[in-house]
Amino acid sequence: MRVVALLGPRADEKVVRQFELPGVNLFTGNDMDPTDRPAAALVFGGDGTLHHHLAALIESRTPFLHVPMGSGNDFSRALGIYRVDEALAAWKKFVSSGANVREIDAAAITQLRTEKPDGPPASDGWAQEIAASELDPANHLAVLGPKIMESQLRHLIERRQHLAALPVYYACVAGVGFDSEANRRANKMPLWLRRRGGYVLGAAGALFSYRAKRVTVSLPAPRWAPTDDGWVAKVDESALLVAVGNTTSYGGGMRMTAKAELDDGKLDICFVREVGKFFILRFFRTVFAGTHLRLKQVEYLQTDRLRIDSEKPMPIYADGEYICETPFEISVVPRALRVIVP
Repeated sequence: MRVVALLGPRADEKVVRQFELPGVNLFTGNDMDPTDRPAAALVFGGDGTLHHHLAALIESRTPFLHVPMGSGNDFSRALGIYRVDEALAAWKKFVSSGANVREIDAAAITQLRTEKPDGPPASDGWAQEIAASELDPANHLAVLGPKIMESQLRHLIERRQHLAALPVYYACVAGVGFDSEANRRANKMPLWLRRRGGYVLGAAGALFSYRAKRVTVSLPAPRWAPTDDGWVAKVDESALLVAVGNTTSYGGGMRMTAKAELDDGKLDICFVREVGKFFILRFFRTVFAGTHLRLKQVEYLQTDRLRIDSEKPMPIYADGEYICETPFEISVVPRALRVIVP
């Protein structure tokens, strides 16, 4: 059995070798070629490490095991794997029978382009401008060179914008607002500090600096009440944060989308309205138990597709990683991941 071991920054070689069971040809690396088709993959790391490999795992349909060795291990926790020894037991079961594979959903974020590049398109007649000019031939290069460079630059910009519109997959929870600021701060911390409650520390640092912004969450319009663009705004007001979950938790066990299920074909949306700073402290005390859903400041929705926009561009983080800025669309990708479970 040929197996790829994908190593995160805290992966321990001694731990990795425990998974090299009889009959397992284990080779290690930091990336997985989507065209490769190993029998299985082992992801040694946290949610961020898994996020880095999602596209290849989804495209190749490779069954994989998440071995929790990161600063945040919410994905493995959602599967009932809390420790390395539990992951090893699941791996032994898979090598023995291959029966413990479950198909679950993923989510995809696609940034929406709202503006075209300034100025004329790349094909706008610079050649005609040269032909019509009365400059002598010695001066043609002075005009032609910059025009060609401008055309090529615009071509590159348009290509970059096209690539930016490609979907980015995530496995756990994506967040906008206070959540993003907490993630931004946590990602700047040393790895040892992130592992010891980095998100919570980031949230504490963001408490007195974050300012709520108006956020619009739109869902597909129902067939019986169509709209011009096919969308209807469900929530449109100042928000502390908006979380869109495929799993129940992020940030090391914060159950922000506590009703989420891994294979229901739905995404769970937790919209928290603008609140005062003292309420934020109370709010985050309830999140780990999931009891924040009872609060009147919380709007909870479920859908297979949504759009998020804001009065000013706002970043979205997913699986603890920066993705893009608003506006964007998020959609569920049903049964995209084949995961090895206990």
